[in-house]
Amino acid sequence: MRILALAAILGVGLCLGAAEAREYRDPAGRIVFDAPANWPVTVEQAPADTTYLIAGNDDNECRFIVRESPSTANSSPYDIWRTAKDDARFTDAFWLAQANAIQRVFPNNSAVLASHARDDSGFWPMQRAELDSPSRRLHVYGGFQLRSGIEMLGLCINYDGDPPTATYDSVLRSMAHPNDATFRAAAEERIAARAAAEAAAAAAAAQPAPEPPPNRRRN
Repeated sequence: MRILALAAILGVGLCLGAAEAREYRDPAGRIVFDAPANWPVTVEQAPADTTYLIAGNDDNECRFIVRESPSTANSSPYDIWRTAKDDARFTDAFWLAQANAIQRVFPNNSAVLASHARDDSGFWPMQRAELDSPSRRLHVYGGFQLRSGIEMLGLCINYDGDPPTATYDSVLRSMAHPNDATFRAAAEERIAARAAAEAAAAAAAAQPAPEPPPNRRRN
């Protein structure tokens, strides 16, 4: 996997000013994101455990497919944070499976993976990818995030003109969960506790061993 220094371009990627963007909150309570004010949001038909949203206009759009994940519903926010940083889980096969599940964008399992990397610009690690849909002649910019019991996939697509990649970066990085403040506080508490425990263990290991008491002769 090609690991890119995506965090370094955070300052370049943020192009949506407060006056130009608006927050959208999913009525099902699974996702929150910011999108340009001139991008209407539509709710697509989806199974009961899934939210499918499209935000965009005639030239550009970002699709959000958010699924409940029973296998991680009982996972702590700290464990989710660690899992999201485990790049070995997010292979080429993972990305192709995610993309090909969206048949409207990648018909007939036609997704071609161009690259993928981890984006550490925010507290929650996000897996990023670029893919091609040859049959539709589309280049797609993807982002994937995890929360306890939730998987969030964002796909940004350009249909005409130059792709506004900075806008895509901003929109994808804005993906969040309505309970993120609580999740983050719990994760940070565990991170701090582990750091303190590791520091204490290191300090104890660095202490010199006590000298044995001197032998005393009996008269």
